[in-house]
Amino acid sequence: IIVHIEPGMEDNDRITFSGCSDEAPNADTGDLVVVLCLKKHPNFIRKHDNLLMVRKVSLSDALLINKFSFKHLDGRKIVVTPDPDYMITPNSVKIVKLEGMPRRGNPFEKGDLYIFFDIVFPKPTQLTPELKKALKSSIPSFNKDDDASNDDDEAFQVTTEESNIDLFENSKS
Repeated sequence: IIVHIEPGMEDNDRITFSGCSDEAPNADTGDLVVVLCLKKHPNFIRKHDNLLMVRKVSLSDALLINKFSFKHLDGRKIVVTPDPDYMITPNSVKIVKLEGMPRRGNPFEKGDLYIFFDIVFPKPTQLTPELKKALKSSIPSFNKDDDASNDDDEAFQVTTEESNIDLFENSKS
């Protein structure tokens, strides 16, 4: 039996071949049912006709908006040229219309491709004193009014440690 997979078919879609299962005397011949199981892809997540791609970008690429390319599922090289007036911020998402999966029944129509940007910040060891000084002089501080001087006798000095937002969200009263 040859199974034809239509473009746009999804996980758990079924293809039924009527009367093609085992035969037995004095019994109706059953159906052969093929159930599709989509293989996970390392770069794309599918949701119906749409695709999601997580794109890791460096902090400098997020700030300077560099174009990038990737190999699409059909083998094409796609070059993404962001809007020059747009800055990638943490958890930002962009959409590329009609670059998702083909729609079942009409492979010429496609869903959309969503690109989720994951900004990879530099490691502390990569920030030299010269680079820190250059960043301070070229990127304005967000909290200019904060007075973080150590000479205030009434100020409490504290430190921080790594945590997870789930601890806050699951905290009890």
